[in-house]
Amino acid sequence: MSAPTLPRHGGLCLVPDGMQPAEADLLLQNVVARRSNDEVLERYITTRRVRWRAGTIRLRELQLRRFAEELLPTPLVEVSEDQVLEFYGRLDLKPESMNSYVSALRGFYGWLSVKARPKVRSDDPTELLDRPSVPRRLPRPVLARDYQLALACAMSNPVMYAWLALMGCSGLRCCEVAWLRSRDVEIRPDGSGLLHVTGKGGHVRTAPAGTDLMIVLAPFLEARPDGFVFVRPSDGAAHTPDMVSQTVNNFLREIGVQATAHQLRHRFGTDYHQLDPDVFRQAEVMGHASVDMTRRYSAVTATAASRYVEWLTRAQLGTTAERVAVREPGPRPASGGGSRRPGRGRS
Repeated sequence: MSAPTLPRHGGLCLVPDGMQPAEADLLLQNVVARRSNDEVLERYITTRRVRWRAGTIRLRELQLRRFAEELLPTPLVEVSEDQVLEFYGRLDLKPESMNSYVSALRGFYGWLSVKARPKVRSDDPTELLDRPSVPRRLPRPVLARDYQLALACAMSNPVMYAWLALMGCSGLRCCEVAWLRSRDVEIRPDGSGLLHVTGKGGHVRTAPAGTDLMIVLAPFLEARPDGFVFVRPSDGAAHTPDMVSQTVNNFLREIGVQATAHQLRHRFGTDYHQLDPDVFRQAEVMGHASVDMTRRYSAVTATAASRYVEWLTRAQLGTTAERVAVREPGPRPASGGGSRRPGRGRS
């Protein structure tokens, strides 16, 4: 008797001779589930390609495929709430990573239950998932002296100098540097500029640029008035965000600076906040949807806060502190039957 077979992409799935019926049945169920998962994931990812960056697509597909493999032989379209909760309970990750998995699962099943056509299911098995509380992360700006060192070392490399300046003086992300076009740069009458950049998720924001930064950008704008501001020497194509990030990271490492390209954006957020404490305006400048995100980029030093603490303390203690300070502490009352606690009368 020939081995049982099951159609699959590109041919037949052969069950090995001698396999127990239960094992063969599970193998065939897994093949069917994987084929179903491949189809529905391809449909889902296709609908997201316009909105998501390549890195986001890779991450979400990796997360959803891990989820799908752990739930075999149940296909994704038939997963129950209990299975989702059991998977979530097995994850042993940092809160940020747990949140990322919640976003991946909610996004997928939200699409599956509402937007997928033809409609696959009417319920959302992720409704009971709770996001873990994420501890507030402290800002990680590159040290001011290290930023100045990087700028000095990049003076013979105009492209690197411009990238460092855009990140540290206008707060641009690596993707915004890579995708910056000459037509996105608006030159103002006073010599400063406005950068109409395309950021995460395809959102467009406007970042101010100082006059010195505009002087640095001028040769690039003149050389390519209709294209990308920065292109690869090898083929004239635009840089990718990953390429910008890796190139800056390698440059910093080579000069002995232990920091990343993204920490230059933290440097901008910190420096800007010390000059303008309005976090709502800063959120607009940095392209944040929430001021909570802006706070992650703005390190408030004790030195910068000391003048505000001084004002507060003077208002509260200014009329009494000196009179308290001139008093000499008196001797403690001796213990014994004649002593009594202050503020208590005889009964």
